[in-house]
Amino acid sequence: MPYRHTFTYPEYYPRFSCKCGDCRATCCHGWGIALSQDEYFRVIGTECSPELRRRLDVAFRPATNPAPTPERYALISYNWLGKCPLQNEEGLCTLHRECGEEAIPEICRRYPRCVRVLPTHECCTSNACEYTLELLWENDEPFRLASGELEIYDEDFDAPAAAVMEREEYTKTRSEAFEILSDRTRTVEARLGVMAERFGVKLPYNIMPTGKAGELFSHLVRTSGALSEIMPECEAYYDGKSEIPRFSLDSVPSIDVYMEKLLCNHLFYKAFPRSFEGSDMVRELAAISAALGLHRYVSEAYLAVRGWSFDNFVDVTAKLFRMIEHSRFDDTAARFVLC
Repeated sequence: MPYRHTFTYPEYYPRFSCKCGDCRATCCHGWGIALSQDEYFRVIGTECSPELRRRLDVAFRPATNPAPTPERYALISYNWLGKCPLQNEEGLCTLHRECGEEAIPEICRRYPRCVRVLPTHECCTSNACEYTLELLWENDEPFRLASGELEIYDEDFDAPAAAVMEREEYTKTRSEAFEILSDRTRTVEARLGVMAERFGVKLPYNIMPTGKAGELFSHLVRTSGALSEIMPECEAYYDGKSEIPRFSLDSVPSIDVYMEKLLCNHLFYKAFPRSFEGSDMVRELAAISAALGLHRYVSEAYLAVRGWSFDNFVDVTAKLFRMIEHSRFDDTAARFVLC
C-alpha cells in the first residue's frame, strides 16, 4: 500500500523522473537483478496480452551460484544484446507500459531511488543514474536539502547501517560534513583534509593517488561488470607506451563544483556517517578518499580516449558509481587505504 510521510531529500529530488527510452544506460543494463520468490510468481502470473506473455515467459531464469532462496529466487534473463526481454525497441518496459507501475518488480519500481525511515525519513537517488548526475549539475548552486510529503509505493524500506545511530547525531555529523564540502574557498582535496581534521582522522592522503587507485582498480575489475566496461580505456591510457594525449580533470571548468555536489549526493545516498556495517569515521573517510581517487583514475582515461563531453563524463561517472554504491566497495576500499 502507498505510504505517505514527510521526507528529507536533496532539492533536485522533486524534479527527478526516469528518462526511459532516452537513457543511454538503463538501470537494468548489465546487472544481475534478482526477484524474490513471491515477486517472481506475482509478476509471471500477470494477466496480459499474448505479445507480453511471450516476453514474460523468457524474462527470468532461476538464480544460480548460489542456489535460489526465497529472497533471491530468479534473475532477469538478458538477451543476446544484454537487454531485459521486457524492454522494447524504444527502451521502454513493456510490462510497465501495458499493466502499470504496480505490475513491475519492486526493485524496478524503486531504483535508482533510495528510501529509508531510520534513523530518519529520507529519500534520494543514486549517482549511478545519469539523470541524477544531470540534475546535480544543471546549476552551480551548492547541494542543499529540502523536505516535503512524499507518497512511497512500498512499505519495505532500506535499513542502512546508520539505523543504529541516534537521529540527532546522524544529522548533525552529516551537516558538518556538508558544510565543509561546500566551502568553495578550498579545493575538494583540501576540504577532505579539513573533514579529517574536524573528525579527528589521520589518513595517508586526502585523495587516493593515481598509482594506488590503479592498484585498487585492478583488484575490483575482476568482479565488477561496470568496471570491466571501462577497462579498455584504462588499459589503453595507462599503457606505458601509450601515445594518447594526457587529460586532466582539472582542465574542466567548475570541476570542483561538480565533484562537491557529486560527493554530497553520494554521502546522503549511502547514509554517511554510517555508510556500511562496522564502519567508523576513519573507514568512512578512507572510503571517500578511495572513491574520489578511483573516479579521477577512470574518468581521465575514459575522457582521454573518447574525448571530453559532458555526456562522456556522466557516462563514466555513472558506470563507476554503479560499483561504488551497489557493492561492498566501502569496506574493501577502506581496508585497501588503511593496510
